[in-house]
Amino acid sequence: MTSHFTERRVLLTLVVMILILSGLNPKHHGVWLLEVFPVLIGIPILIRTHDRLPFTPLAYRLMAGHALILMVGAYYTYAEVPLGRWVQDTFGLARNHYDRLGHLAQGFVPAIVLRELLLRTSPIQRGGWLLFLVCSTCLGFSALYELLEGATAFVFNQSATTFLATQGDEWDTQWDMTMALIGAITAQLILAPLHDRQLHTQTSSYSGSSARAHSKTTKIACLVIMTTLLFGQGPAMATLEPASTTPATQGQIGQSPLQHEPLGLFEGTAFTITTGRCADCPTAPQALWYFADETIAIPAAEESPGSAAQPPFLVWLGSPELIPQATFATDHAHLDVPGRSHLPFRLTPKLPTNQSYYNEATARFFSLHPLRLRGRTGSTAEGPLFEARTIWPADFLLRPDLTHIVEADDHTISRLIENRDRLAANTITTHQLWGKSAASWAGKPVLAAILNGAQGDDDEAHGGHFGIVTGRVGPHGEWADWIVNNFYDPDVVSEKGILPAMVPMDNYLMDLNSGQSYYRPSGLLVLVLKQDRIPAAYQANIQDVFRRFYQHELDYDHSLLNCAGFSIDQLRTLGWQIPLQGPSNRLKATAGYVYMAASDRSLASGLNAYRYFSEELTRLLPRITFEAIGNDLLHLLQQSDPQRELTPFEQWLREDVEAVLYVHIPQIPSSRAMGTYAVASLDEYQQRVPSDRSQWKTVAVPPRPFPAALRVAPVPVESATIPSSVLALTAGCMFGLVWLGRLLIRRR
Repeated sequence: MTSHFTERRVLLTLVVMILILSGLNPKHHGVWLLEVFPVLIGIPILIRTHDRLPFTPLAYRLMAGHALILMVGAYYTYAEVPLGRWVQDTFGLARNHYDRLGHLAQGFVPAIVLRELLLRTSPIQRGGWLLFLVCSTCLGFSALYELLEGATAFVFNQSATTFLATQGDEWDTQWDMTMALIGAITAQLILAPLHDRQLHTQTSSYSGSSARAHSKTTKIACLVIMTTLLFGQGPAMATLEPASTTPATQGQIGQSPLQHEPLGLFEGTAFTITTGRCADCPTAPQALWYFADETIAIPAAEESPGSAAQPPFLVWLGSPELIPQATFATDHAHLDVPGRSHLPFRLTPKLPTNQSYYNEATARFFSLHPLRLRGRTGSTAEGPLFEARTIWPADFLLRPDLTHIVEADDHTISRLIENRDRLAANTITTHQLWGKSAASWAGKPVLAAILNGAQGDDDEAHGGHFGIVTGRVGPHGEWADWIVNNFYDPDVVSEKGILPAMVPMDNYLMDLNSGQSYYRPSGLLVLVLKQDRIPAAYQANIQDVFRRFYQHELDYDHSLLNCAGFSIDQLRTLGWQIPLQGPSNRLKATAGYVYMAASDRSLASGLNAYRYFSEELTRLLPRITFEAIGNDLLHLLQQSDPQRELTPFEQWLREDVEAVLYVHIPQIPSSRAMGTYAVASLDEYQQRVPSDRSQWKTVAVPPRPFPAALRVAPVPVESATIPSSVLALTAGCMFGLVWLGRLLIRRR
């Protein structure tokens, strides 16, 4: 008895210690409390009834093990327990199965406890009826808990799918009850002999009167309380934390894209998946209007406005499902997915106006890489298939061992951009321009700038495209889930279906219609950082810009405020003093105004030409923006200007940057002509295009009228103005003509 008593004290101490540790910093404090509530109630009850109704050592050991399962699930939440994730990744499973373990224990442990209570406090004897009653009771309590989960979801006004932690499995309830039944049967079949021996020892150690000393009421109370405690399985409770899944359809192939990976700096579980037609989304209706028929992610719980930790209010996902691991079969018409070989797939339909699309060359390129795909489950007469919208090479990784070290100067970034050998190659390459040696960048936050090159068959796109990126390097160097802050003109229907939005990197580059990599190469300038404060500050600022942008408080203007201007303005607002480079040429601006106004017979056309030549270059041309950021950063880190007075943000850059990388991202072979690098000046732009503008290769796009009912500001009415330099030139010309006229009159 003494040894058993000591063991019980050790088990109690261990459970209490783990309980305290689990509550120090759980993922969600409210969830933790709900999950461990049965343990908090059970411990004092077991202590209180110990003298009158001590359980066998086997029962106490099982109860301690069940408490451990509950506490681990409470600390991480059931869908995020690392052990379950490891099993999922190792065996290619569709979900984290840790909650299945919990429900197995929900039958396994109470079966022994109930068996002991029935044998010691009732006339029921060993045999078939005991087995049947224990299994039925366990199954009944499992069903009761499923009902309680639904009731709790209703009371807390949560979405049923979100709250119940189904992880996309519509048969989750049935599976939970099945696991409890399997646990109850297995425990009795395996442990009954050991349990009977301990029961014999237990009862012989106490006098008959002592074993029966407590009243009938006490027996019943103990039975009810103990079963309540032991059936306290809590996977459902864990989902008070915002869920990341969408309601699954029967036979769904992919998993939720937010289930096991972040979005930028934020956990995927901080978001929920919907479309722009959602009726109760906290996102502004102006933003939702653009994404009416698109799959988006929005915060599952609204944070305080202006918080640096506030998740983006809208991320354009494009697709509701993700296949994280796959390869092409030899026929290029099927996928080999862990756990499912030779899975049929098809491509998302091509937009009629899109000039670039997947072809056999694309298939050959992707057949050389492991893949991750975004899309949705479709069906044919032969069965389900996966309709891919985004295909991403899963071996696009950021790792020190895959990086080339280069000595950087003021021209290095420009040379890397224009490297024709690299532009022609279908390979990704990474160069370290500055930094410290590192074994891994896994888990490190990043701030990055992306420069897309010139399109090969669109004379309006030689300037390229620009965006600022935030995120965190994945465990193996992954960066497909970084967030690109992508600005496009919202008032036109792009020929490639591009929408201005915060968007995951793989969707931004590899969407089969709008993906930048299908029609031009790209360069990525990456700042690997020690902590989150720099990218968090930028993301918080740019989110407010997107709000104003969707509400038409800010207008997209190619000459005054475009993708480069939106992006670099926020860096300067934060305190990064990126040097100005001035306008292209004010004389050309004046001449351009006169020429375009005269040729097009439009003052507005003349004003537009004037703006292009007079605008600050770092706000106008993506490549200039890209190089200005990179070169100034290198100067800052190398402390090449000791006289420079640093702002707090620039001091952060000096303190936090661990490496500066340049990543060349190849153009994916497709039906589209191969592109090249973006121009570095308007003069270079003019050299690339035909002098006769009517010969330019362009794609006409229709307007996208913004509903008047959604406007928060009146429609701006811009009257064509005449720049002061043009007025001065005109006044000078008029004065010269008057002077010349008077001179001629005098000579007569």
